Amino acid sequence: MDNGDTKSAAENGDGLKSKSCRPTPVLTLRYPKEGEFGWMISQNAKIYGNSRSRYWEQFVAEGILEVMQRAAADPSRNTAWIAATAVDDEPVGCVLCVEKSATVARLRFLLVVPEAQGLGIGTRLINKCIRFARDAGYSKLMLMT
Repeated sequence: MDNGDTKSAAENGDGLKSKSCRPTPVLTLRYPKEGEFGWMISQNAKIYGNSRSRYWEQFVAEGILEVMQRAAADPSRNTAWIAATAVDDEPVGCVLCVEKSATVARLRFLLVVPEAQGLGIGTRLINKCIRFARDAGYSKLMLMT
């Protein structure tokens, strides 16, 4: 779990610029704190629940529980990240990386809250997941939607 990833999207070198005049937030990408897996479930239900199955929240909860269990058993192959504002440490995004097989990892439940979209946060979360998958020895990373 890399807790030293604090910088703005512009400092990340991803070339993304804000779609508005809002300043680019300074973020920390870190492992979820107590209660933040619940935040992931509630945000997924809030943002995507109406456009998906009425069982969406249950699907998300079961998927996040799987990652929590796998990360506890083998954190070198399974993990999650919260993108949190550096000022008040409030979550604004998340992503999970979980083992599908010995050579394939799944990127799951990528989410950026609507008020923080367009600032490169999703790109930073995806890049973090890609680096983790490479470092864990996976040869493929599969987006699970």
